[in-house]
Amino acid sequence: SCRSLLFTTFPKPGFRLENHTLRTIEVVNEDLCRFQCYLEPNCVSYNFCEISQESGKHKCDLNNATIEHDEDLVKNESYIYRGAENACKKNPCKNNATCQARFTDRDYQCLCVDGSGFKGHDCDEGKESYNFISRANHMTSSAIWDKSARKKFLKVIGQTYLKGTSTIQSLASQ
Repeated sequence: SCRSLLFTTFPKPGFRLENHTLRTIEVVNEDLCRFQCYLEPNCVSYNFCEISQESGKHKCDLNNATIEHDEDLVKNESYIYRGAENACKKNPCKNNATCQARFTDRDYQCLCVDGSGFKGHDCDEGKESYNFISRANHMTSSAIWDKSARKKFLKVIGQTYLKGTSTIQSLASQ
């Protein structure tokens, strides 16, 4: 997918976002800092240090959050903070998935946790997994129920019968 970040036209000089840095790099100017943010899939803002290092380069912090975490926006006269429009700030991804801003026609994409069994744009679709059985407190021949939530959360699709025992072959989330 192609990425398109729209950075705010007005930076916040004298501020720096802390506690959300993916990595810090050295660049020759702010334009290259912004470009590196485009290239980093989880970057949605950056801090650019206006004071150059001995090498003549400037520090550039690539961040995975914007100022929705305003408690982490701290005064630092050496820096300029600039954020992009961030569709991930509302946490649209479910089940511990990673949200990446400005991908696809929905303005974000979710990276589902490997091995979790979740899928779909928001990682909220079905989970074919035997892990759910540990949550079950009632099972019938056609479903596994969570009585405390008063709902069926797994449908038994197929079973194998061997000498009076039943083995579940496949499950589907409800």
